[in-house]
Amino acid sequence: MKFMNQALYAGVLGLSCGLTLFIVQPNQSILPNAEAKGKKWKYFGSATCGGGSCHAAKEQEKERPANEYITWKKKDRHSKAFDSLFEEESEEMCEELDIEEPSKDKACTICHTTDVTKDLHGEKFNREDGVSCDGCHGPAEGWYKPHTKTHKYEDMLAKGMWDTRNLFRRADVCVKCHLQIDPKLVDAGHPDLSFELFTHSHREPPHWYERQTWDGIRAWSVGQTVSLRDALTKIKSRLGQKDNEEELGFAIAQGLSHTTVFRHAVGELGETHEKAFILDLHGRLSNGKTKGLLEACKKGITILTKLGRRLATADVFNEKMVVSVFKKVANDPDLSSVEEYQAEQVAGALFALYNSKVYGKGPRLQKPLKEPEQIKAIFVRPAIWEPADLFDDESSEFKEKLWLKRLKEAAKLVK
Repeated sequence: MKFMNQALYAGVLGLSCGLTLFIVQPNQSILPNAEAKGKKWKYFGSATCGGGSCHAAKEQEKERPANEYITWKKKDRHSKAFDSLFEEESEEMCEELDIEEPSKDKACTICHTTDVTKDLHGEKFNREDGVSCDGCHGPAEGWYKPHTKTHKYEDMLAKGMWDTRNLFRRADVCVKCHLQIDPKLVDAGHPDLSFELFTHSHREPPHWYERQTWDGIRAWSVGQTVSLRDALTKIKSRLGQKDNEEELGFAIAQGLSHTTVFRHAVGELGETHEKAFILDLHGRLSNGKTKGLLEACKKGITILTKLGRRLATADVFNEKMVVSVFKKVANDPDLSSVEEYQAEQVAGALFALYNSKVYGKGPRLQKPLKEPEQIKAIFVRPAIWEPADLFDDESSEFKEKLWLKRLKEAAKLVK
């Protein structure tokens, strides 16, 4: 894991500081599926899933990868999450935070391991697995044995498996760590985090087949509802509090990075009241005024939750819509001035929409995503300054004009 100081960033409300902090709400536990609520199943550990006939086969199968465990173990950063706690940069950060043993401190383990109490540890449970199979798919005790036999996916959900095929539920699992981080950690050097479901799934890399139709625009749009919902939750918690103007400003800036792109999709996908709300919210976040923002947040959390759940299963996507949203995002006149977090969300949107255009309805299953050079050139990752040539070596300033020039080339990819 790489820790770097952030570029100076002038936040909304006229604020600025040395570290860009968006993610400030406390970590929360993910609730199990409704059918499993109230039951405490044990977490079995990833070794349980690694059998050669289960998820560690040498060759992929038509209906499933069959080598999911191998991909996770060798390529997925989640499997290395625990190890990163012992890197030099991590140790320096922990010294500043007075954390003696990061491998045992909940501030670190809540996201760098599958952090559950000892009474929920199964026989092969191992904290050193990092974010294990159970950590993303739910405690295996209830569904492990029937899962090894002919079964219905829906039956596994009733036994404690988390429904990660449903993109809304998947995003809910992801954001518990990818968007929720204590500000003290960021101040001490932890990378600032942002999230876009489609892009993060690609970079994991995926150890699954995507079974949804129009998975590019679906995953991106559903992920936007969850990310924006969490941004509004943060804004709501900070409004009216004393001495938190900086944190409030950063939460507003995060919300703005999502409304910048998502409002174009809602214009195609949303109902009348959803379109009106997102446009109003974008205006509020753009001008940085807090009057009426609390009520807007309360209203928005409900609207976005319903919208995300609907889009996860809706049959509303088509090629004309994909092309239309791509063009609106890529040619947005408001992007004549852009900061790096908005740029990151724009790149993620174009990446998802471009692949939706390439593969059409789908499902995509085994087909790999395409990432043209024009997309790579604008794929900003502010927390680690990537691509490096988009940030000034001395001042670390984001090269806005260069990025905008490259955006014009990316905009030509879909006609």
